[in-house]
Amino acid sequence: MRKENIDTYLHYKTVNNLHNSPNTTRSYRVVLNQWYAYYSVENMSKHMPIQERARHYRDHLAKIRDSKQVKIVLHILADFYSFLNQYYHSSTAHTENPFAELVKQFRVSKKESNAKRIKRDETVLTEIEVMMMLKQADTMTYHKSGLPYYFAHRNQLILKMLAEYGMRLSSLMSINLSDIDFRRRKIIVQSKNQKPYPLPIVNMVDDLRHHVEHVRGPAFMSGAEDALFLSKDGKRLSDTYARKCINEIAAKVGLYKPQRSTHQLRHYRATRYY
Repeated sequence: MRKENIDTYLHYKTVNNLHNSPNTTRSYRVVLNQWYAYYSVENMSKHMPIQERARHYRDHLAKIRDSKQVKIVLHILADFYSFLNQYYHSSTAHTENPFAELVKQFRVSKKESNAKRIKRDETVLTEIEVMMMLKQADTMTYHKSGLPYYFAHRNQLILKMLAEYGMRLSSLMSINLSDIDFRRRKIIVQSKNQKPYPLPIVNMVDDLRHHVEHVRGPAFMSGAEDALFLSKDGKRLSDTYARKCINEIAAKVGLYKPQRSTHQLRHYRATRYY
């Protein structure tokens, strides 16, 4: 295994759109670099067969990660070696796939999965909790909250759209004014893998129109970006700061927990649809 093989593999995945996002690519790189570091350690016998090294690594992972995470890592490594076998056709470059059988044999612990599901369910937002957050956000637009009206209204609209559509925060922050079609009542949104899709906004047309024409416009008459949601300097609002704003609303009604990020609003909407 050579370091450049990792770059070749990730480049192929990216070019052929086999990775959905830059975050996925980064995650794959971390997994592969960790295996490379383990594979290359000086104290490991140079004569140890790669299959045995792979088994040692599986056992090492099982001590520090839950079984589902181990299964994911083994799957990535098996896919990596499968790619190498297909990419390099000559027998001299042929690389044995030491993880192909290991990933088939490895079983995810049902006990671990059930415990994780119970813990996850405890963090799911209920309809009453979402209503509490929406009411708090609304209150902050007309009471003395310390926020200028634009920012309070912006945060309220972000929260409403996350709860209404179950969008990823990154997709919501990527919306431009030019993406909104009020006549057809839809927004063209960029998905996680950068593919645009139409989002019907029948229930949010009035809120969006008010924000664009009567809130955002007067607050930023000129020099601002085309983005729907802006920061105080007229630039596109970042995912990080938007998440902080929503977390602050949740904290004011006693609902903020580290495990309850804005992504829980996506889970809330999925639960409602179900």
